[in-house]
Amino acid sequence: ITTPFHVKIPEGVTSRLGHIGESYQISQWYPKPAVFDRSGWHQMPYLDQAEFYSEFGRFEVSITLPSNYIVGATGNLQNEDEKRFLDNLASDPSSGRAIYYREADFPPSSKEIKTLTYIEKNIHDFAWFADKRFHVQKGRVKLPGSGREVTTFAMFTNKEAHLWWNAISYVNGAISYFSKCIGDYPYDVFTAVQSTLNSGAGMEYPGLTVIGPAGDPYLLDQVIAHEICHSWFYSALGSDERRFPFMDESIASAYESRYLDEKYPGKKLWELSFRNRKLARFFKVDEIPAQRIGELEWLIPARRNQELPVNLSATDYNSDNYGSIIYSKAAQGFTYLRAYLGDSLFDTIMHDYFGKWKNKHPQPGDLRAVFESNTGKDLAWFFDDFLGTTKRLDYKIIRSENNRLLIKNNGELNGPFYLKKTKGDIVNSVQWEDGFNGKKWIDVPWTDESEIVIDPEHVMPELYRLNNNIRTSGIWRKADPVKLRFLYTIEEPENNTLIYFPALNWNKDDGLMAGLSLNNGTLIPKPVEFLFIPFYTFRNNGVTGYGRISFNIIPYNNPVRIATFTL
Repeated sequence: ITTPFHVKIPEGVTSRLGHIGESYQISQWYPKPAVFDRSGWHQMPYLDQAEFYSEFGRFEVSITLPSNYIVGATGNLQNEDEKRFLDNLASDPSSGRAIYYREADFPPSSKEIKTLTYIEKNIHDFAWFADKRFHVQKGRVKLPGSGREVTTFAMFTNKEAHLWWNAISYVNGAISYFSKCIGDYPYDVFTAVQSTLNSGAGMEYPGLTVIGPAGDPYLLDQVIAHEICHSWFYSALGSDERRFPFMDESIASAYESRYLDEKYPGKKLWELSFRNRKLARFFKVDEIPAQRIGELEWLIPARRNQELPVNLSATDYNSDNYGSIIYSKAAQGFTYLRAYLGDSLFDTIMHDYFGKWKNKHPQPGDLRAVFESNTGKDLAWFFDDFLGTTKRLDYKIIRSENNRLLIKNNGELNGPFYLKKTKGDIVNSVQWEDGFNGKKWIDVPWTDESEIVIDPEHVMPELYRLNNNIRTSGIWRKADPVKLRFLYTIEEPENNTLIYFPALNWNKDDGLMAGLSLNNGTLIPKPVEFLFIPFYTFRNNGVTGYGRISFNIIPYNNPVRIATFTL
């Protein structure tokens, strides 16, 4: 197929394509033939909130531009003189150019012109970014499987240069890690570019990513890792992301979380949000793990009964639930599946999946077949129910008796679950059980003064956790601790929180009143929510106040989304 075409590059970056002054972001810029696969033809328009589905092929692209432009592009650069130019910039940033200028300033374009050629096979997209202000870093990483070396680049302006000086180590670390988990990185070059972007924090292309403002070293590492992970699921496997976004975005998000958990053990949420430890301690949120943010994001629509299934098309979601379901809930679902199967078996399965379906456009049934053939398990609870419905996961410990636990599935999803027995800070055992509906007695041998908890690490996407624990001795063995919180707190799934703060009021009968507001509400709804405000009235030397208790019922598969009864 051949066709002439011309592109007028818009000023400013509209979603992904455009230019800011003399900085160019060239992506989604050429006519693409529709994919024909076992499901037929796939014609699709460009969309901002949706990925793409394109056919594999060999790309050879030549770019002509002034010689002092620095280009990050898909594919293998063919020009030896340009390779030396990049090497010189990487080894000596001041090589032949001025680098100290204001962010908005552009050096004059050279009167000399160069034509750069890039070639790559077995890819389905091509993008390039050009800026005369780029700093360049270059590195190499040896792949764990084949020992092949990958050349890596980081290109960035002064805008966040203090963060990007470490970017090449972020790139190399992520490529090495994901190659170990999934299979060797599929290309010979990877380039991370810092440039203008109006579609998310980063955007992936084969062998290339563009990253917008990060603001923090950890967040930059996070976005780079996420975009690099797309090299396997978006670039090399080439799933239909428009129809099944979870096959790329959700799996990549799960791997991103795994990578960051191992690289930054002990990272706390306050470091990404409050960024002030004293303030975090004041609000008693200084011990919440950083990766818990994904759980909090999907609990908001889940507790409001506003979820959608994971396996819908990208166009079926709005901007809010696309993020909470595809990036958060579904990612936690794959983390849950990995925890159930174990890291070793899960990695074996993903190596098999990548090896079998590289460059072949796999569909959800293909992913499921690889998992079930490697495990010998019926994983309908995951591929049919977790991905295909909004069935909820909520196991409850009812009581203990003679080294047994009576457990009830309060939800509709009969996925597996695990029990952890602890005595103080010592973990005695971890015990996985297959899922079930209704109630079931589980044999759980224990010693005195033990506590047994369902999923204390939060790998399961559980709707409620206050019913997940029991102590094997003592009184009030199922009671959860009550924690006082001043002014406000975020969701604390294992605690009953009581939020308090002083209150003032006035009316003509009672005059000035002072009191205390007591409530348990957060942004994430609870089954029972209350607000009590007792007041002391100075005029009458008496007591008055206000109180409210609300009961929230969230039916499943019912026209009524949520029923609230208030007293």
